[in-house]
Amino acid sequence: MNSRRQYPFAEDAPMTDNEGVIIPTDVFVDAFLYPMDISGRPYLSKIDLGEKKIYFSDSETVNEIGYVEFTETSTTANVYEPLFDRQIGILTFGDGITSLFQAGTIRVFRSTAAPLAPTAFIPMNQPGVREE
Repeated sequence: MNSRRQYPFAEDAPMTDNEGVIIPTDVFVDAFLYPMDISGRPYLSKIDLGEKKIYFSDSETVNEIGYVEFTETSTTANVYEPLFDRQIGILTFGDGITSLFQAGTIRVFRSTAAPLAPTAFIPMNQPGVREE
């Protein structure tokens, strides 16, 4: 029985926000991110229902590395990096997406609460010139 399968998040992740509300396992079905220049591991850092955005951050620096815009009927959404709005991945939602709208307006997560599984991202750490 696989009742607590949490992919694309780590199997041992509690999936609990700072208020103690757990994200159901059928909200997110799949994800693949290729974040640029990160030090740690990507994690779900915030769900903002007012903005209808989901944010991912770097577990080492706690800096935002990507965001997703979504609706209650979204099945997939592109992940964009915040500085240049370049696509850095995709997030696939399951039937439980509507349950996100049953909790608080802003849900914040610690880096240990919702880290992505190692197979759900490939860091694109590249030396070189970057526009600022």
